[in-house]
Amino acid sequence: MQLAEVEVLIFNIRTKQYFFPDFIEEMNKLKVLIVTNYSFYPSVMNNFELIGSLSNNLKRIRLERISVPSFVAMKNLKKLSLYLCNMKRAFENNDMLISYAFPSLEELNIDYS
Repeated sequence: MQLAEVEVLIFNIRTKQYFFPDFIEEMNKLKVLIVTNYSFYPSVMNNFELIGSLSNNLKRIRLERISVPSFVAMKNLKKLSLYLCNMKRAFENNDMLISYAFPSLEELNIDYS
């Protein structure tokens, strides 16, 4: 598998806690990241900061039933979708404004979060 050429990455998980694999840092062309948790309770994303290394090309993120402990700045992110997510810790632990963290954001969907 040639990870540097991947443009879309979909994780379907069912766990209380999740760590992104280290190889995600090698995905220089990743444009879309979708993480869907199929368990009843939100899954905690412990190393969400790895996504920050992809900020140059990443355009869309969709998270479903995820508990995000913090946000990282992503200058080229165009669309952020959060469905049934727990964002409390992300906003409590971070004084960063959304407009600063995501200056290119065109669409923000927050449903049942």
